[in-house]
Amino acid sequence: MDKVSELPLPEDFLDFVEANGLDPSIYAAGDCIPRYVRLKLGREAHVEEIEAEIKCKLEKVGWLPGFYPLPTDIQIANTKAYKEGKKEETYKEGKDDVSCSRASEDGPDGGENSPIEQVALTVPTTDDPSLPTFTFRTWTLGILACVLLSFVNQFFLYRREPLTVAATCAQIVMVPIGHLMASMITNRVFFKGQKWEFSLNPGPFNVKEHVLATIFANAGAGSVYAIHVVSTVKVFYKKELTFVVALLVVLTSQVLGFGWAGVFRRYLVQPAAMWWPQNLVQVSLFRPDCCCCSCSALPWELSISAFEEKTMDVHTKSMRKYKQVPEWWFMCILLLNILATIFICEYYNDQLQLPWWGVLLACGLAIFFTLPMGIIKATTNQVVPLLTHSPVNVARTFVSKMVINNIA
Repeated sequence: MDKVSELPLPEDFLDFVEANGLDPSIYAAGDCIPRYVRLKLGREAHVEEIEAEIKCKLEKVGWLPGFYPLPTDIQIANTKAYKEGKKEETYKEGKDDVSCSRASEDGPDGGENSPIEQVALTVPTTDDPSLPTFTFRTWTLGILACVLLSFVNQFFLYRREPLTVAATCAQIVMVPIGHLMASMITNRVFFKGQKWEFSLNPGPFNVKEHVLATIFANAGAGSVYAIHVVSTVKVFYKKELTFVVALLVVLTSQVLGFGWAGVFRRYLVQPAAMWWPQNLVQVSLFRPDCCCCSCSALPWELSISAFEEKTMDVHTKSMRKYKQVPEWWFMCILLLNILATIFICEYYNDQLQLPWWGVLLACGLAIFFTLPMGIIKATTNQVVPLLTHSPVNVARTFVSKMVINNIA
């Protein structure tokens, strides 16, 4: 009890935990994150078989019927019990086994799931290509969420204590609004039988519409880094930066990042080891059973064996069914944007102070750092801050030109 009393947790919460037979210390130990599995109804009789396979004793959670605590070091995604349990759920009745409340089916090719257990337990491996995607609901909810989050977050950014509205807020709110739109909007088909045939209400609000609208929201929720540059130059350095120049700085910097993302897609997105832990939080909310998820947190550690995994996982293979955006598109966008940036810096040199070779230097730094920093972020969810040393190196190159130190 002395150890429990020292935990930085509310007393009411500690009383609740102890009353339900839980060990309060698990909420303070960084390497012991609570995790649970759920047995299907009527399968409690097979607990001993499951225990023998995972080599772990399962004890019921009194306050969460059907759930059993599971240590974080126990791997279940590739066990026989887990796989057979999911096959039963998908194809037939009458066979036993365990399924995690956030687990997904085996791959469509019958092979193993993602080598990353957190991904295997969170991201479904099935897909329905027939679901409508770019619908009236998608565009309406997506654009509204993007505009509102962009305005609100930018408006409150300049407060001494900024207020930030995360994209997950919009993601949650979209669900009831989407279903409301599906029930109220007419399902009339316009231009029926013609090439431009469409309907404002093609059916029930589906997960793909939800995902796409959330992508819109994410695009607006994040702060544009170039805005900080513009604000610093105008407010602190009292330098003239017209609206047109400021807008061009913002647009070119954003498109530049978009180009880098496309070029490095094959290295930072397609490999199975690049699992982007932060995104799993939002992905889990797209599942219909997300409210039943009893895992209080996800461990962000990645094993060396998973990191060295170079083959595509089942999710990347599933995406191959759809036409990919060609990589040369991103390359063209990147090169054209670099040329446009050089022209802008030369034409408005009196305001930006950045010579053409300074643009190339900045692009060289981006090429050098994007891949290693992207790998670290994609596998550990950690961000390496470049702002601690990049401005110093730039300042040594461009002495007495403070505007460059912010733009470059």
